Amino acid sequence: MTRIFTHLLLLSLFTFSLPSWALFGDSSSNSAFAPSSPNTFVPVDEAFPMNAYQQGDRVFIDWQVKQDYYLYQQRLSFSGENVTLGDITMEDGEPYNDEFFGDVNIYTQPLFVEVPLTAYQDGARLIVQYQGCAKAGFCYPPETRIIDITPFSFDAAQEVQTTSQSIAPAPQNSNAQSKQSTPESVQPPHLMAT
Repeated sequence: MTRIFTHLLLLSLFTFSLPSWALFGDSSSNSAFAPSSPNTFVPVDEAFPMNAYQQGDRVFIDWQVKQDYYLYQQRLSFSGENVTLGDITMEDGEPYNDEFFGDVNIYTQPLFVEVPLTAYQDGARLIVQYQGCAKAGFCYPPETRIIDITPFSFDAAQEVQTTSQSIAPAPQNSNAQSKQSTPESVQPPHLMAT
């Protein structure tokens, strides 16, 4: 009796462990989660590294889009908290038929955006939202970054005063009211060296 029980126990362990081993234990497989897989997706900050700096009454933002990834033009948005935004300038993306959103414009190359600022108040922040995908078929959730704005005046626009900004992911439960601005014009900015 004990011998039969032992054989049944071994048979059941073997039967139930094979699917788990096939799914998780074979690192030479072509699973999307295997480190050697060509379909391994990088974190969002590696796929779309974002840099920003403020110079007087302007914030310059750039994304260095990783090869085989793209940003959606229609998913880029900029809003101000305790600061008013002027007309945002950026180039148009290239037309693309996306499996998730249909006909859209995308950026597969570095993107540069100039955001003019007016009417500064204490605690001013620029809120940047964006979303992108990997060409292999994985879409990242929308991202939000908050850039603290240093005080400026309209006279400061003529001074050469550059301030580097740290970019922080937005808190998940932000109920801040802001003015929404969606870019439509086509003019890449001329970034000045810091």
